Parts: sequence; C-alpha cells; structure tokens
Amino acid sequence: MGVPEYLLIRGRLDRAGGFAPRRCTSTTHVRAWPRGTSAEELDRLGAGPDPVLVEVVGDDGEVLQREIAEVRAEAVCEPGDARTFRARAYVGLHERASEVRVRRDDRVLWEAWIPGAPTVDVQLERVPRRGTARSTRTAVLALTYSPPADEELAHVTVVYRWGERGFRTVHVGPPQSTVEIPADGLPGGPACRFLVTYSNGLRGASAATDTFDWEPLAPQVTVIRPAPGEHVVAGVPVVLEGFAEDPQHPAAALEPRRLVWMIDDHVVATGPVTSLDELAAGHHDVTLVYRGEIEGEASVPVWVRKPEVPTADQWPDWDPIALH
Repeated sequence: MGVPEYLLIRGRLDRAGGFAPRRCTSTTHVRAWPRGTSAEELDRLGAGPDPVLVEVVGDDGEVLQREIAEVRAEAVCEPGDARTFRARAYVGLHERASEVRVRRDDRVLWEAWIPGAPTVDVQLERVPRRGTARSTRTAVLALTYSPPADEELAHVTVVYRWGERGFRTVHVGPPQSTVEIPADGLPGGPACRFLVTYSNGLRGASAATDTFDWEPLAPQVTVIRPAPGEHVVAGVPVVLEGFAEDPQHPAAALEPRRLVWMIDDHVVATGPVTSLDELAAGHHDVTLVYRGEIEGEASVPVWVRKPEVPTADQWPDWDPIALH
C-alpha cells in the first residue's frame, strides 16, 4: 500500500454561487486538517445556508470521498452581494478517483478531471553570496517539470530552509525553467537549501536543492534616540535609546546586556536605555553595538552646541532660607 495522497482544493467563492479555483495541489502530509464550516456558521458569515462540499468521484459517478470545506470571509471592502469568501478542503485521492468537484446542495460549482502525478526536479544553478554585486546576491534555481494539466492553475512554490526550524516562502508564481530568488534578507548558516513544490494545476510534486552554506545575517541595530543629526545643548542630559533584532531567529529575543553605547569610539554605557549627563560642544558619533557571536551596529551623528544662557548646573548656589 502506497503513501496516501490528499488533494488540496481551494479558491474564491462568491454569493452568486461561483467558485474560482486558486493554487490547488496535493500532498502526502496534512499539517492541520481544516474544520468544515457548518450551515449555521455560513449563514452568520453571509455566505449562504448550504455547506460547501468537495468530492472525489469515480468513473461510474460514485462519490468515493466527501469533505465539508472551511469557508472564511475575505478581508475586502466590498459591500453586500459583492463580498467574496475563501473555501479550502483536503480530500483523499482514492485510487479509483477520476474527477474532483465542488458542490453546494445539488449545484456543481466546479469540476475537473484528476491528472496523473506530476514530476519536478530542481538544481541550484547559482549559490548566493553576500556582497555588493546584485548578480552574486541572487540565488538561481533551474527547474525541470512535467507539462501542466491546467496552465492557468499550475504554479510553483519555493520555500527557503535554514537551521533546524527556520523556513520562509520566498516565491510563488507560474512554472518557469529558471527562478531567481533575491537573497539579501535571507538568514544564513550551514546546510541551507531551497524546497520546490510544483502543482500541475491539481496535483503536486516536490524536490529540494543540495544544501549550501550561507553567511549568517548580523543583528539589525536601531538607534531611536538621539535622532540622526539632532542638535543638543551642551550641559543638558542626553537620553540614549535603541534596540537590536536577530534576523536569523525573529522570534528569539537578544540579550539587552550585550548592547553597548559608544561616543566617538569610547564606551559610555550598556543596555537599551540609558542617559549621559552631558556632551562636550562639537560633533559626536553616537554608536550602539550589539556584541554577540555576530556583531551589528548603528551610528548617528549628533551636534552639540554651547548654551546661549547658563544651564541649571551653572547657576550659582543659593540658600532660599537665608533670604528671609
């Protein structure tokens, strides 16, 4: 017995009864099975009373499997009858199935013949490199795939994987022999690779590139205060505020104690928020550095001018009680 395959049928549903398929495919692994939307929920959404059914049918017309689709309202500013909804369902691909259809009550909204299994192969034609030249900062994938069963619905999805759990969808589009992936903002590390899923319009196939090493991204450091080019009065306390983000692990917080503030290459404080009692008049570079396994920094220029009137620390000492 082979590995079970499931058709993923999804598309746009309108209140007039139309269904437009979009990015249908198949998979052998369903991470989360959609919850079918009941008649009561559909009525509350304004999508009509009848559940949306996805069925696979044999040559003799027998329904081999039927699933209720999950229906959600689309976030668009269209009033009344112009509103649209997204429908999605997985349905098992029975070995005797020849057709799949979307139905409401006794109305068939869409139907298609089930094609044979597609094939796809991918080669990493050019490995990206960090640098200034755009040509080396782009990964180039060479794809070979079987002919589409439906050219309008056929599509390719490229997912980038890095580290143990990092993944990001970097491309979705029609099938083509060459796909270029801008890699400037992609995290790095050892054993990175691209995963390609090709859908011939209804069924899917997957392939992966060889692994490659890709230089990790440095922490992204931001100085909030002082603002770039800010003018400060000498003798007045200056607030230093900033933060660092890790593009390699967006959900992981960086250690605040590793943030180091520098004025003209001299360390003056640590942490995300601090202050200085005063800065001498003239031009200064305020730099925030994140000191970790990989360092990152940001710097802003600040101009400090002499005060036009005496500041509080220059006022003469006086005793208010002695005045009476």
